[in-house]
Amino acid sequence: EDQPHLTYSNFSMAVDEFFSLMEGQKRAVRAEAAEHSALERLEKIKKDQSNRMQGLEVEMEKVKEHAELVEMHADDVDKAMGVINSALDSGMDWDALEELVEVEKANMNPIALLMKRLVLDKDEIVLSLPDTMVWDENSGDAPPIADVSISLKESAFGNARMMYDKYRISKEKASKTAENSEKALKAAEANAQRQIEEAQKKKKMTYSVMMQPQRKTHWFEKFLWFITSDNYICIGGRDAQQNEQLVKRYLRPGDAYLHADVHGAPTCIL
Repeated sequence: EDQPHLTYSNFSMAVDEFFSLMEGQKRAVRAEAAEHSALERLEKIKKDQSNRMQGLEVEMEKVKEHAELVEMHADDVDKAMGVINSALDSGMDWDALEELVEVEKANMNPIALLMKRLVLDKDEIVLSLPDTMVWDENSGDAPPIADVSISLKESAFGNARMMYDKYRISKEKASKTAENSEKALKAAEANAQRQIEEAQKKKKMTYSVMMQPQRKTHWFEKFLWFITSDNYICIGGRDAQQNEQLVKRYLRPGDAYLHADVHGAPTCIL
């Protein structure tokens, strides 16, 4: 008795409030989980779109940088392509050509040293071009190397032009993607906000709404009804349709049919 406690006028009220609060806590947890899930989905969408845009920007800058490097090393690029095209035009076998490149690399041939890989089935070569645009000559370190795919069907400046065209197309694509991403993000934010508001509304209502009776509704409860002191069910129609339904569907042998001699009185069966 000396402990903190609540007093109720009867046991039913105490039990009702106890289980209502337990159910309310469950609803609150579900509402918080829904709110957290909505925020997580929104954050994931934002992150995915940000990563996509960053990926496009990195790819664009890479293409532009390669175009600039090809222009900067145009003479060496043309010489490398000239060597490979001359060998192919003379009918040299691909394997023999790769062996020749390796021999020239061993002899420290500066043009051969630029050739990282031959991709002859695609009429391409990959050249390792020194990126002197971002290189500090006084640093004492060698310039960074960029591996650039070069088409053997185009000149150095032709390759650069193709890369600039690709850069322009990628830039336009990135612009459209950014516009579409902004629209999609606004829609996602609006949807998440609706879900969050709904979850918060449920949390506020959780403890103010008592549990509803969880019992099965009997077939006769759609009619007017009561149970007599002798435990018989008396059922009456609410309208003309129900009056007819009572007689045709529910009246059985042994039931009593009751009707008042008054206009509009319901049909009743006992």
